[in-house]
Amino acid sequence: MSKNIKIGKLAVFNMYCSDEFEQRFTNCEEKIDYCENVISQYITSFDSCSKKDYNRLESKISGLQEALKQIYSVSGDKADLVVNSNEIVNKLAARITKLEGEVDSLKQRGSIPSPSTEQKRTFEDYDKIISQLATHIKEQDNKLNSLEKQLANAVSESQKQAEYISALEKKLNALTSVKSTSETPKTAPSAPRTKKSDFPELKANSKKVFITEKSSVEEVKEYIRKAIDITGMETALETSGIDDKNRNIYNKLLNSYQKELINDFNIINANELESDEISSTVICVVGKAVSRSVTDKIVTAVCDRIRRGQSEYKVFLNAINSYLESIGFYTEQIKIGENITKGSNSIHMNPVYTPTSDRTMHGIIYDIQTLPYLINFIDENENKDVYVCKGSCAVYRSE
Repeated sequence: MSKNIKIGKLAVFNMYCSDEFEQRFTNCEEKIDYCENVISQYITSFDSCSKKDYNRLESKISGLQEALKQIYSVSGDKADLVVNSNEIVNKLAARITKLEGEVDSLKQRGSIPSPSTEQKRTFEDYDKIISQLATHIKEQDNKLNSLEKQLANAVSESQKQAEYISALEKKLNALTSVKSTSETPKTAPSAPRTKKSDFPELKANSKKVFITEKSSVEEVKEYIRKAIDITGMETALETSGIDDKNRNIYNKLLNSYQKELINDFNIINANELESDEISSTVICVVGKAVSRSVTDKIVTAVCDRIRRGQSEYKVFLNAINSYLESIGFYTEQIKIGENITKGSNSIHMNPVYTPTSDRTMHGIIYDIQTLPYLINFIDENENKDVYVCKGSCAVYRSE
């Protein structure tokens, strides 16, 4: 034993020994040897225990290792727990192996000391650690089982969603097939080529010009007041029997039309207009507003309702026509069976084309949704002109 080690042991011995013990050994070497002997006996006594106790501890460790093996496949935080627990078990197993070797060595000497109180306390601590680990592993195993159930439920729900989507796709394909078979046939029907529209025609104003270059300021103002007055249409709408939802929609459209007219007429000043621009200016303001709000939106929707058999809309349409006629509008006669290129058809109508394999039907009007509304005025060159609010029709086009 080196000098430094002995000096260190002596320092420890002197720190804890009494004066009586100090007097027992006068020689420093004897003190050190005595200390080494006592310490060796203490270590041997501390590390030794009965074989029965070791077997019990080894059995618990073995059971813990088996439990750890069952969760080796766990990932994430649980995997870290398994690794850390396994390290603890490995250290305990190494300690047990060392203790078993010392027990065998003691057996050969013929004496196995009984475990001390401190050793028993150590064994109890080991039992507590093992018990805590076993409980923790059981909790983690329960969590794994719960996660597996949740995963199984998620897979099942995903399969149900996939089946639902597949069913929707089949329905969609079926609806698409029905739609394709119900579209307008490629071959034109044998409809009369001279059939008229089902809607009333306004003819009274076809030759009239309500505002001319000779109209006075008072006449122009009276015309503007009449154009802004939509009372007749509002009354007819209220008493028509049209449901509340649609009646509110049409009321909003009428109010929008009226506000547009008021705003546009506020911009122009009838007193400052030259005589040759009065007619074109006033009539074009009215024509644009009627086209944007009345004929393109209200009349188109109302005519479609009537074509579908909703007779309550006829009262409203008649009121609209009465209003338009009162401010100078009239309709142009368009016949089913005429060619869209004939006369002014292509200028006064918005065609919606349908393909056909019959070349002889190319350009033929086979349905009329709305008639064109026209109003006459005098241009700056004092020539009669017309403002057109286009109608809508269905036309065949050969392919």
